[in-house]
Amino acid sequence: MMHRKIEIPFFWALLFVTLSSMTVIYLRFSSSPSIPTKVTNGKLSNSVMTPFSNNILGNPIGFFLKTLTSPEEVQATFTTSYNNLLSRLQNDDLKISQRRHAAFELAMIPSSSIILELNHLFPMLPPYVKAAIAEGLGENSHPDARHLILTLLENEGKDAIAMRGLIRGATALGDGESLKIIANIITDSQQSESVREEAARELGVNSNPMAFKLLTDAIENIDDPELEKHLLEGFGNLSVNDTSDFFQEYLASNETPEELRVAAVEALSNGADDPTSLLLQFTSDQNPEVRAAAAWALSDTQITGNHGEQLMTTLEQEPDANVRKYLYQALTHQTNLNTAQLMEQVKFESNVDTRLSGYDLIASMVNQAANEELTVYFNSSVVSELKVIALNGKQPQQLASVISLGRAKSSESIKALQNITMASKDEMIIRAADNALGNINE
Repeated sequence: MMHRKIEIPFFWALLFVTLSSMTVIYLRFSSSPSIPTKVTNGKLSNSVMTPFSNNILGNPIGFFLKTLTSPEEVQATFTTSYNNLLSRLQNDDLKISQRRHAAFELAMIPSSSIILELNHLFPMLPPYVKAAIAEGLGENSHPDARHLILTLLENEGKDAIAMRGLIRGATALGDGESLKIIANIITDSQQSESVREEAARELGVNSNPMAFKLLTDAIENIDDPELEKHLLEGFGNLSVNDTSDFFQEYLASNETPEELRVAAVEALSNGADDPTSLLLQFTSDQNPEVRAAAAWALSDTQITGNHGEQLMTTLEQEPDANVRKYLYQALTHQTNLNTAQLMEQVKFESNVDTRLSGYDLIASMVNQAANEELTVYFNSSVVSELKVIALNGKQPQQLASVISLGRAKSSESIKALQNITMASKDEMIIRAADNALGNINE
């Protein structure tokens, strides 16, 4: 009986905590005007709140909540929380990161009164806190948030940090007017270079069809190679289905400098779509830097595909060791690899960095138990060389060797890592080997 008396109150206490937490989460993301919305002398009050029950009856949690706690208690909890955020926002003794967190949280509250208070405080806040407010406003569904972002974008020109935050906030809004304002910033010579570059990149971080047109207009009217690189990043953020023709024409044009052709290929790794088919075309470009960029981008997307056979053929035919290095990395995410062909190609590599890239590919395949012959080759020939390089090579090559040994997770590679921790005199290499062993044992 005593056990049951303890168990029943615990159950109701747990139910209360659970339902209350769910309600806080619900209201946190709700756009309801019943959230405390009046700010007086820098603090929130309840005077403009609608009856709490009017908001709560429309959701499944409300029915239970009204029987478990009073509206006044919940209102007081919200008011205290918001006032704490306002206090932290204005506290000069706090770290900027703490004030930024408070700023972002406040700026996401869909309340006209809170947005008005943030507008009042904005000029007096540090730049990075301003930027956090701007980004939070971009996530706010209240129409006053959008109005404030666009107003500040026109009036905050001297503060580059705040402007970059406002650009990110306006990008999050995603409507046509906001994107047009961002596009105008790109071509505004009165803006700082960092602000214009931010606008160029961010313009593509949006699914609005207008973004492609605005980027196209901007790149046709810009005569600044550095800014053009950032515009290409913007294009790369868009769907490759929409930009494929643009990139092909841009790279085929005789007027496009080689440096920008490389930047264009690298930008293709930015988007969420699969650019593999387009990137494969550029692995046969006449410029080795473009080919290397295409191979690097194929690796950077980390998209799994079945282009192993095609890339192996490209690898065998590639005369440039640096390009081959990136092709090995690109093959990490591909299937249909001929292991015998791969082993022969890696044995052929005389450049240490390129050979290490090939070894790393083999190490990942050993870890996946892809082929017994490959595992035997790695354990009998590759491990000993990786160990020697880890102990005696240049530091980047040493680290690459340790990473490959840890990636393979074979019995021989584990022994090699253990030997490295005892024999190496380089603290960085010892820590790297220790970390690799730790990851293997997890």
